[in-house]
Amino acid sequence: MPTLKKSLLSWPGDDFKQVLKQELLSLKPGTLPLQQASTQGGYINQTQIDLTILSAADKQTEIIVRAGIFFTETVGGCNCDDDPFEAPAYCVVQLTINKTTACCGFTLVDD
Repeated sequence: MPTLKKSLLSWPGDDFKQVLKQELLSLKPGTLPLQQASTQGGYINQTQIDLTILSAADKQTEIIVRAGIFFTETVGGCNCDDDPFEAPAYCVVQLTINKTTACCGFTLVDD
């Protein structure tokens, strides 16, 4: 489970969204649940990810954030004649940041 210490320290400041975005984009490839959001079963291009913070709420022991994530899925061809192609994709992820440990969990959200 990743920790988002800089984001927790910036909460609830004006720069929280920017700090959170930077931390999320710098996570180890495969940490965000993008493969589960894949609609065509392709390979997630980890270099073509962007996101926007949709909402953030302060709960007693955690910060709940919804983020829209834009990514590119590379889909292999079906047979020898098809070339792989890239398809744009989008998903919404709910982040739960523990206010004591800064540990963050991810859940895909149907939006």
